[in-house]
Amino acid sequence: MKKLEENIEKLYKDLFLCESQSMQYLILIGSKVIELNQNNNIIVNIDRLYDEFVYFKYYHREKVNYGIKFFIPLMLVSRNFQAYEYTLIDYLDKYTRFFFIEDKKNTYFLDIMTLDILIRSLIIDRNFMKNSDKYEEFISKLLDKVKEYNPQGISKKDMIHFQLEKIKYIEDIHKIEWNEFYSRFKVLEIINRLKNTEERKVDKDVFKLREQTILFYYFINFIDNQNISKNENTNLCMENSSNTFTKDFIESMGKYIIKLRNKAVSKNKYERIGQKPNPRNFVSYRVGKEFTDPILNNSKIIEKEIENDECKMKLSTKTGIYEFILPIKTK
Repeated sequence: MKKLEENIEKLYKDLFLCESQSMQYLILIGSKVIELNQNNNIIVNIDRLYDEFVYFKYYHREKVNYGIKFFIPLMLVSRNFQAYEYTLIDYLDKYTRFFFIEDKKNTYFLDIMTLDILIRSLIIDRNFMKNSDKYEEFISKLLDKVKEYNPQGISKKDMIHFQLEKIKYIEDIHKIEWNEFYSRFKVLEIINRLKNTEERKVDKDVFKLREQTILFYYFINFIDNQNISKNENTNLCMENSSNTFTKDFIESMGKYIIKLRNKAVSKNKYERIGQKPNPRNFVSYRVGKEFTDPILNNSKIIEKEIENDECKMKLSTKTGIYEFILPIKTK
């Protein structure tokens, strides 16, 4: 059990490596919205998710192209896919609506299910993909599960769309030459080509493979992150990492994920009191003001600058520094 928990903590910490600031914030949000309900079941607090997204809108800067890592904390705290399958439908609906990618919902769902299978294999054995027999067995198991799966509780129209997407998804997995591209040397070679090309615009074959399936995308990141973890002085891919959170904070969150998984946390449900929390209220705060916020908890205004119709503010919190750009009401 201890080894499994160590693997889970390591997988969680690796999520933050080589990611943009916005993606790191999303990973944290994906961790904070998970709770235990009164029946001791792991759930996602949709009210908190909504409020977190409202805040996120004012402090994130970079565009999030593919936010699959947002869902990984939920995978890590759950014992199996079935434990959060129904929660995922609503969760994914809110996520795709916020980012205006509702047409990608089925693709995301299949990617999450696929990645869940990969994550559970990595929890048991972080090195399983180095063994050709094991990953061939894994691909076979993956294909069987994708073929068999049909979501429950969706309309007939949505089911038709899902089945069409699933057929295409299975075809894409079949197209990948696993024996060639899942050798360690080949993957590392592709990583270097991806990183050494401006905006990762690589040749058609490699780019097509990277986009075809979440497995290839995630395996590249997993191998990459392993190398970074072994050498703290490496600069590999650090140009894409903003060090948004301290190492100690990420480690503490990793331990919290284990506690959630073991249902060893309090059942303090996030509840709105009065009006919905709104970061635009910060505009009236002076520099030096300390306050408690439902989303950011204990906070302090450390910088404030008003320019034209915007108020730029820096807030110090237990999590780290948040830089908000808030609109100012004009008559």
